[in-house]
Amino acid sequence: EDWFHYMNENPNYYSWIAYERELPDVAVGIVNVEEYKPLVGAISVITNPVLRGKGYGAKIVKYVIQQPEIAHLKKIEAFIKPENVPSLKCFQKANFINHGLNDGLFEYVFEK
Repeated sequence: EDWFHYMNENPNYYSWIAYERELPDVAVGIVNVEEYKPLVGAISVITNPVLRGKGYGAKIVKYVIQQPEIAHLKKIEAFIKPENVPSLKCFQKANFINHGLNDGLFEYVFEK
């Protein structure tokens, strides 16, 4: 409830739920982007556990970074725990560049 309220009240927070045409009743994943400083956003993605490992995460991220709501952002960052190998692979496939460790997290960046 707190997250939903925050998202609704924050004009710099965007969220999408992705569905697959062949699975219209099953959410494939959720992506959130928050513009946390001018022209820079942080992105997170959650893929449905039963659909992980099939490339959906990268497809969703590639789609979202092209959306008009965030077209003004010049840089989109993902911060990922080193042990979260599936997320690291997801953002690599989505053409994010690894900028190394930042406070114990890998920083993956997509710049427009």
